[in-house]
Amino acid sequence: MSSWTCPYCNQMSTKFSYTDYIINSTITNVNIRDLEHLDNVEIGLITRHCPNPKCLKITVGYYLDRLDFFGGRIDTGDQGVIDTIRLRPSSEMKVFPDYVPSSIIDDYKESCLICELSPKSSATLARRCLQGMIRDVWDVKNNNLSKAIEAIKDKVEDSMWKAIDSVRKVGNIGAHMESDINVIVDVEPKEAKMLINLIEILIQEWYVERHERDKRIAAIVDMSEQKQELRKKK
Repeated sequence: MSSWTCPYCNQMSTKFSYTDYIINSTITNVNIRDLEHLDNVEIGLITRHCPNPKCLKITVGYYLDRLDFFGGRIDTGDQGVIDTIRLRPSSEMKVFPDYVPSSIIDDYKESCLICELSPKSSATLARRCLQGMIRDVWDVKNNNLSKAIEAIKDKVEDSMWKAIDSVRKVGNIGAHMESDINVIVDVEPKEAKMLINLIEILIQEWYVERHERDKRIAAIVDMSEQKQELRKKK
């Protein structure tokens, strides 16, 4: 069953527990690609209502899709999707607790906000966010991100380490000019979003899950100490 996580409250909802409202219109003979291949398109707004009684906020998105000759939706890969834009909230950023350093959250939020408008800049900010987390969590102060990532190679899973290094490499595309200025390497919005998703995983694992683990451990230690005090009184 399909599920959805509200970007405001982070609560996951199963399909049919949230409500969608769609307003759309079909336009025929639109010049999307070139005048020799006119398309039929559907343009619309989709609004989703969070069922969490403590939230109840809505998301709003715009979409523009190509339709086939008979007016049906084209569902093969991305061939039918022309444009999708998140209108409310303005990006798909997640809400993280206050104990995550504000400098990291600020870079993460900005990376989310410009993901569609400037994916190359978004990837650069994801790279900067990664560097800040490595410094803060692993106490690696090396200003060279490649060497900083190498320093944590034995501290994280191999697959995660490769993904972390990938953020650095893609972020470098926006941070550094190619040696040949005529060589242009673009970063697509969906690729920038993949880097943002990894940053979200790292924030969750390196901050949120560690914080929750430390709270549980502290509670166990506190409970044990209270039991020992009770034994002494008997």
